[in-house]
Parts: sequence; C-alpha cells; structure tokens
Amino acid sequence: MNQQLISFPPLPQLPVQMLSSYVGTGLIERDLIPRYPQFNPEQAMAYWRSLHTAERAPFRCLFWMEPQGKTGKTAIVRFLYDFEGKRQQVVGKTLNDPDAVKLLIANSRAGSFLTSIRWELYADRQCEDLIDMGRYDQWDFLSGIDESKLESLKTRGITPTGNWDFDNMFWPKNCNVCGASVSVNFHLYNIDSVTCQKCANRPYLSSSIHRYLDDVEGMNDLEMTEYAIRHTLGWMSDVNAKFGNVRRSIEDIGGERIENLWKSTPMARILGSAGDDRFRSLLETNTGLDFGMFKACCDKMQKALSGAEPFREEHKIAIDFVLRTVELLRVRQLTTGEHK
Repeated sequence: MNQQLISFPPLPQLPVQMLSSYVGTGLIERDLIPRYPQFNPEQAMAYWRSLHTAERAPFRCLFWMEPQGKTGKTAIVRFLYDFEGKRQQVVGKTLNDPDAVKLLIANSRAGSFLTSIRWELYADRQCEDLIDMGRYDQWDFLSGIDESKLESLKTRGITPTGNWDFDNMFWPKNCNVCGASVSVNFHLYNIDSVTCQKCANRPYLSSSIHRYLDDVEGMNDLEMTEYAIRHTLGWMSDVNAKFGNVRRSIEDIGGERIENLWKSTPMARILGSAGDDRFRSLLETNTGLDFGMFKACCDKMQKALSGAEPFREEHKIAIDFVLRTVELLRVRQLTTGEHK
C-alpha cells in the first residue's frame, strides 16, 4: 500500500484524551507487528477511522433534546426507538447545550461496543432538525469542544467519564506466565506479536498455541503431532517469536514444551543428520539438488531452534525446503532401488 496514494483526514484535536494510548498497555512496543506498517500509530488510527466513518455505519441511534421550563436552560435527552417517536427512553437531563448533551450520550453508552452504529442528535421529536451526528468515539464527541468550554461544563458537573473505547479496540489479557495485565489495539496490531513487558512472554500467541497443542496431543497421533509442530513453527515465524516467548506457564522454562515436542519428531532427526557425507551423496546423486543450499537451510533452522535468533519467514521457507527435499529423495530412492 502506497502512503502517497492514500488520502484521509488526521485525527481531530481534543481537549482531553479518553484513551490512554493508540497502541496498548503492558507490552513491548518495538515487537509489535502493525497492520498498517506505512503509518505511525496516530496515522494508523486516523486511517482506520477513515474506513469506519459515521456515514458508512449501517445502523443509527436517534436522540432528541427537549428544552425544559420557561427559560429552557436545561433539556431532557430522549432516545428514540423509531422515527415515529412512539417508543422513547429518557437518557437523562442536562444543560440545553448540544455539547453537554453529547457528553451525556457518550457517558450513557460507556463500555459498549458500537462501531457499526452512528449517533444522531435532533432538536425535535420528528427527527427533522438535525443538530449533529457522528461515530461513537472520543473524536466525534469531543472535537467540537475547546478546553475552556470543557472546563466550564466541568464546573456544572458535566464531564466525560467511563470507558469510551466504543470500538472495542483494546483486547485485555492477563499474561499466562506472570499474570501481568496486558492490552493491545487489535485493530492496528497483530495480537500474536504482543510481548509482555514484565516477562517477555507472548500472552496471546502462547495461549493459542498451547490450546492447539493440547488438542493435538489428546489424539495420540504421531503424524498429526508432527504436522502440528510444523504448523506451530510456521505460526511463530509469522510473528518473529522464540521458544522462550511461547511458554505454557511459569514452569515451562524457556518454552521447553514446544522444543521437546519438536525434538521427538522425525523432522528433528532429519536436521540432525543433514551434514552426513552419505546423505550428501544420496541427495546429489538422486535429485541433482545442491547440498550446500540444503545444508544452509538446515543451519538456518538450527539457529532458530537453538534460540540464537527468532523464527522468521525465512525459517518457514527453510524447513519447507528441507522437508520437500527429503521427501523427493525418498521417492527417488524407491524409484531407483537405492536405499540409504
């Protein structure tokens, strides 16, 4: 994606931030793999909002403000279930001021997941006189209020409160190793790349991998176990993880569970014998493939398996090449009658 070809508005300036971060908490930010790598976190958030504008929302919530008394200094805010206004619900009473009403609406829906819904505020019950509309997020509720106005409203007891993460951006989790609280904006980042700041474990990735391996081990199927380990290493390669990043629990020192499962597979034995002169002769005689390339792939895998470097995309390619090469050699041996 070319950043120069993408046009979208920046995030509006706000008098107060209701979200502590666009990234997350309790994590190592440099390890994160962004969904939009061409942007910094603020730009990525702005781009994501441009894909989920109020105009594109398939659903809407209708509100109208009804002035009270002769002076009309206050207003009752009502939620309409339909345009006819036959069914209504009182949201609350506040100043007869659209900014105060918007804060009331936002606070009343705090903690809700409302990405697919826009709010519309009307001055009449028939919903003909539109005052304002927007997304359920801090920017559309607060961007029209300056700091002095917000302070003035605060003196009247009107202030933004509660959880305004209406897009449910932040996925919270307790680390399965140290118990630390972690959260990540999963709209902007790959959750499997999240590293716990306290113990360097990958809480989202490790939980998923070990649930998967628990199910596979219960099958008592060696072939399925080998497939599962290969899939697991590929999974780790997608997010640059080491064995030590995917611990099952605090007792799983250095990710030994996955490492030991790997060592029990025929794949591990293949890598262990890759430097054998007999193997080299068979490989070059039966396949014509370059042994140096095969050995380089084996060495690359060994670096990740030893923890010298994290698993990356090249390791997934390397193990695929090694296994396909060995399978080709096995088929050629059966065909020619030459056996190892």
